[in-house]
Amino acid sequence: MDKIQMQDRAGFYLNLFEQIRTRVTDMPLALVILQEIGSDLRQQRIEEHERSNGDGPATEKQLGYLRKLAIPIPENLTKREASRRIDEALGSTGDRHDGDEQPTAEESQKAIQWPRRIP
Repeated sequence: MDKIQMQDRAGFYLNLFEQIRTRVTDMPLALVILQEIGSDLRQQRIEEHERSNGDGPATEKQLGYLRKLAIPIPENLTKREASRRIDEALGSTGDRHDGDEQPTAEESQKAIQWPRRIP
């Protein structure tokens, strides 16, 4: 994210906070509301990314992991289908990650502890 995007995002959150403060006089409550809105917006971006990103071809990392798990790889495998196959295989083995594998979006969300920080 470049400097202009950061300034735009900061301006957005400051404006939103001011709107919340006009309706809520309790500062801690206003901050909690802002944090929840930030969390909701992050989750929405994750979901939009996952919906729009799953139709492309499987990544090399996914293909390598499928090979490591000895899962057959059909032609034109999509990211979404590769992810589903990996999840199914890991669900049956109980293993979640190996080495440098990144956690899923769901696992990342579960790992976030309260209070959440605003982006």
